[in-house]
Amino acid sequence: MKMPSGKGMFIWKVLDCEGGDAAAIAAWALEAGFGHALIKIADGTNPYNVINGQDLARHTVEALHAVGLEAWGWQYVYGYNPLGEAAIAVSRAGQLGVDGFVVDAEAEYKQPGKKYAATKYVAALRTGLPEMSIGLSSYRFPHLHPELPWKEFRLKCDFDMPQVYWMFAHNPEEQLEQSFNEYSRMVPARPFAATGAAYKERGWSPSPGEVVRFLDAAKQLGINGVNFWEWGNCRRNLPMVWDVIKAYPWEVLPPPPPPPEPEPFARLRCIRDVRIRSVPDTGDPGNVVGMLFAGDGDNAGQPLYELEERWVGDDVWARIGWKQWSAMVYNGIMYLEVVGGS
Repeated sequence: MKMPSGKGMFIWKVLDCEGGDAAAIAAWALEAGFGHALIKIADGTNPYNVINGQDLARHTVEALHAVGLEAWGWQYVYGYNPLGEAAIAVSRAGQLGVDGFVVDAEAEYKQPGKKYAATKYVAALRTGLPEMSIGLSSYRFPHLHPELPWKEFRLKCDFDMPQVYWMFAHNPEEQLEQSFNEYSRMVPARPFAATGAAYKERGWSPSPGEVVRFLDAAKQLGINGVNFWEWGNCRRNLPMVWDVIKAYPWEVLPPPPPPPEPEPFARLRCIRDVRIRSVPDTGDPGNVVGMLFAGDGDNAGQPLYELEERWVGDDVWARIGWKQWSAMVYNGIMYLEVVGGS
């Protein structure tokens, strides 16, 4: 699984970057010590950075590749036509020969009913780009945006690359650490890259010192890849910020190992015949809904059910299936034993 290597920069509008001169973009990236750039190649269901029949994205990808740098594509998604968005992403990524792809999902995907759209989009995207690494670029603090269909997007994405923009604040290292910690608690586990702030907007801009602190914090957290938003804005408005990013030493490291497999669930094996009940108690005999028999769970070495315990006095009950229960220990006698897990 590939991730963006080294330092890098997002490119929104190619014409705003060195006047759209692809060779100049590649030369500046090389001089800055970048390992990659991320070029917008699609917006919703439309190709992007195609001007008057000239595919500026293609020229930029080719120029970056010519000097040995990675060229990633990215797309802003809306969720109004998820299959159409996936189709243009697959088409553009394949035609341009990008090294990887990034999905930028934000406010539009916080609207009601977008879980289904996210599921359709990423399923079609993954089917169309089966061998390509796909990253998710979205909010820095997921807990502030619970409406976004995080689970649906992340099931098909290979890594997280949140937008850690400390806008109107001056604590980049604290915000990066909080973002890193929030994403590390999400399931499934995904490798983490980060996008920092290198733009001027509404009177705010990061200082060169803040950008250095952001990069220092990324190194301390063991983040292998980092990039910034956005090339044209930074070069036009914040040349000193560009210079500190350029001067910052960043070794291109090998990709991190995949996250460890989770510990297997504790499961159950039946060692004495026991009734299955609709509720975990010894009340109405009418709640008996079935039986387990000694040896159940031993077939081909497979244990029986995942374990969920409940205590009723001194007795221990286990959930069987979605809504049914059996006694593990009842009146001091063990009926079900735990197999596996930790």
